[in-house]
Amino acid sequence: MLVFIFSNSLKSAEQSIEQSSHTVQIVQDFVAVFDPDSPIVTAQGEDYDLLHEIVRTIAHFAEFGLLGVLLGWCLLSYTTKKKYLLIPLGGVLIVPLIDECLQLFSVGRGMQFSDILLDIGGGILGLVFAVATVWFGLWLHRRRVQKKKKGEQNGQRES
Repeated sequence: MLVFIFSNSLKSAEQSIEQSSHTVQIVQDFVAVFDPDSPIVTAQGEDYDLLHEIVRTIAHFAEFGLLGVLLGWCLLSYTTKKKYLLIPLGGVLIVPLIDECLQLFSVGRGMQFSDILLDIGGGILGLVFAVATVWFGLWLHRRRVQKKKKGEQNGQRES
């Protein structure tokens, strides 16, 4: 995930715009299947620029959200102690800073504080999702084990 994130940051402004324009085209083609007359499909000029910006924002948020999920699941596969959550949290706070700094070395790109905040928000949401899914899974497992033990105890008493 880090290679994907950092490789995107090292692309020139022209390459980055071309990549996100391709993604906008995919979104437009998908929406056209359901509603060919949608403003998303027919967007031009300022409307297209707004759609382009929305797609880029969602992509930033999503890629860092996935990073948060992966960091959280990786840690939680080893331990469920809450104090260790600071490790992936540190990752979702530091990686966006490094990511934006890398853009200083790409032609036509620069560092944007709003992108840092957006990336951190995505990472934190991803981390929360990872923790919630693992803890919910553990809760279900414990509940199943308790029911099984209760059933075995009731079966033994009847014998």
